[in-house]
Formats: sequence, structure tokens, C-alpha cells
Amino acid sequence: MLRIHFTGRDLASVRLARRPDPLWEIVCSLCRLQNREGAIAFDPWRRAVGGLARRDGASRRAASALRSLVPRAAYFPDFLTPPVENGTDDLRSGIDRVLATPRHRLRHELALLSASGGRPWAGSEPEPITSAGADTRRSVMRTDVCTFRRPTAPTAWDGPPEPPVS
Repeated sequence: MLRIHFTGRDLASVRLARRPDPLWEIVCSLCRLQNREGAIAFDPWRRAVGGLARRDGASRRAASALRSLVPRAAYFPDFLTPPVENGTDDLRSGIDRVLATPRHRLRHELALLSASGGRPWAGSEPEPITSAGADTRRSVMRTDVCTFRRPTAPTAWDGPPEPPVS
């Protein structure tokens, strides 16, 4: 278990976001789906999401593609981590930030993911998103993020669903 000790000075500088980062919720949802921790709280949700993925091909493909970027492992790419400073709290801006990740950083972080046992790809076939046709796979990735989030990571503070991102 990780234990963190805060001094009074540390607590005085703690800031809270106005609302959760939607991409971080997706990453956390993917992590939670891939383990059995918190069974009492999360198993009903896991069953619902699993049932949806079995019934809906788009949801199944989206979950599979995103799990390749956030595998059940000790590492997932840092470009998925929301920024601490000047972050956004809307899905569209978060997706745009991830998709604007420089190619050299993508290559490096996806290589780290591959080395840790992950299979980085985005779309229906397991090809690296940095290979030829990356723009198409990025577009698919954008669609997959939105498809995955709607049923798996809705939150009470979201308000009405965001329109699909194209």
C-alpha cells in the first residue's frame, strides 16, 4: 500500500479540479474493468458494461482498442494522463490534446507500452498508430473514446451527453 504524508504546508497548497477529467475517468474505467478489485461496488457495473460489449459491436471494438492502450499492466502511456496545469475538463478538448501528441512522443511511449506487454493499436486491426495510415486510426481512436465513454463512464455532473466527435 502506498502511504502519503501531508504536512500543513502541503495541505494548504492542495487544489481540486472543478470536475473530473473525462479522459482520466475513461482510463480509470478501463483499469477497473480489467481487475476484480472492489467487487461489491463495481461488479454490477462490470456486468452491465460486459453485457453491452457482448450485444454491441461498436462498444466491443472500442473497449478492445482502448484496452490495448491501457492494458492490465504497470504502465500505460503518459500522453493519456491529464495535465496538472491548464488542463481541460471537457471530452472534446481532452481527445484533441491526446491526438495532438507529437509522433516522437507517441513512438517512445508506445514502445514502452509494448515492452511492458501491451499491444498498442487503435482500430480494428493490431497495427501501431504511428505506422502508415495513422490519421485514419487516430480518427477511429477518437470515435472509440466517445463510444466507450457514453455507457461506461457517464457521470452525474456531465449534464446532457456530448455530441459524437468526428
